[in-house]
Amino acid sequence: MKDTKPTNDQPIEPPTLNASDSHEKIIKPQGAIKTEATVVETDETNAKTKRLFLTIIGVILIIVIVVGVFAVLISKDSKDTKTNGPTPGNSQIKATSLLDYSTVCSGSRITNTSITDAKKRPIAFFDEVTTNSGQYSLSDVALEDSTWEADYTKFTSTQLVGCLTRIKETDTGIKCDLTDDNKQEQKVSVYNVTYRLTIYDASTGKLLSTKNIEGVATACPYFATYTQNNPKIYALPEKSVLSAAVKEYVVKE
Repeated sequence: MKDTKPTNDQPIEPPTLNASDSHEKIIKPQGAIKTEATVVETDETNAKTKRLFLTIIGVILIIVIVVGVFAVLISKDSKDTKTNGPTPGNSQIKATSLLDYSTVCSGSRITNTSITDAKKRPIAFFDEVTTNSGQYSLSDVALEDSTWEADYTKFTSTQLVGCLTRIKETDTGIKCDLTDDNKQEQKVSVYNVTYRLTIYDASTGKLLSTKNIEGVATACPYFATYTQNNPKIYALPEKSVLSAAVKEYVVKE
């Protein structure tokens, strides 16, 4: 019998595997194929991920552009509203007190006004709230003829609403020593103010007039209101200045 040991130039033939040799089913060539397929799939997945990432970036840019355009439109609309006054009659309010007439400054109309004097149309004045733009509170201003002013006890006889919005303020250099509700002394600066006065018909919400008037202070007032968040005293228009501004709408000749 010949020696069957392999020589250097006689390679060993791999044994033939039978289907029954289940422990050898996973062989290296198949594993190599799977590895290559996995690499290809990973490359394709990366490409899809890149496309998805670019798509998301595109969507975000579109959203940013749309939001930007919308913000510009809202800003323009807000600016126009502040200049020309709100659209009249947006909502209807049945007043339960004089305070409800402040809603006219924001575009509402009062449904339960009543005419008690054919020659006079009483007016209520409201200041824009310092800490909340677009909202108004009852003003401390006064007119030369007090009968032109709205009556708390007969608030439904109020025919006109005057809204005062600060459009410019200038520090006078005057500082006033005041005592607040907690009996704490406060030193508060006084400011001259340019107001935009808008006059509305209370029952219809119609804008009747827009004009600028001045509030000028030369000394500390005897009485003043201010907020802790905005410790400033704003000069109010003089009675004569305010009366001249509203007379043609209050008095019927």
